[in-house]
Amino acid sequence: RQALRRRLVNQARFMKGNCLWQRLYDLQDNTFAKMLAGGAIEAIVSDVRHESEQLGMSLDYILTELEETVGAALPNHEWRQHDGYVLTLGSFLKNYGGHHEQPPQQWLQASRVNPPSDPNFHQLAPLLGFGKESPGFGKICPRDGRPHCSYVDGIRERCCSGK
Repeated sequence: RQALRRRLVNQARFMKGNCLWQRLYDLQDNTFAKMLAGGAIEAIVSDVRHESEQLGMSLDYILTELEETVGAALPNHEWRQHDGYVLTLGSFLKNYGGHHEQPPQQWLQASRVNPPSDPNFHQLAPLLGFGKESPGFGKICPRDGRPHCSYVDGIRERCCSGK
């Protein structure tokens, strides 16, 4: 029994060390694992959440890769101007509702414009933060074990984020 508990805890540590979030959350939910090592596994999951919450982008990433990533993403999207703001459909959907197949009236009435030369956070968020091009799209979140993680968790595997 003790050897099996040790093995389960070591598996959880391995999963943490190799960013295998889905497997770690599956192990945490496993009834047998809970019975033998639930507290230890829960502590490892808690560490994972805490580490994820402490992540930030590395300065090297910001200075070398982020501008290139933004530059490549901007022309891949349609930009429209409405009420003085230049936004993509993702921002319109977030602000006014609707969906890609049936955009809000504000989008349909807005005039097409070129991408911004110096985009702000609100312009970048739907491109890099929560859209399909986001590095976290489709990846399991270490904070809650669900699909689609944050930007910093998404670039973690490339060693572009850290404490």
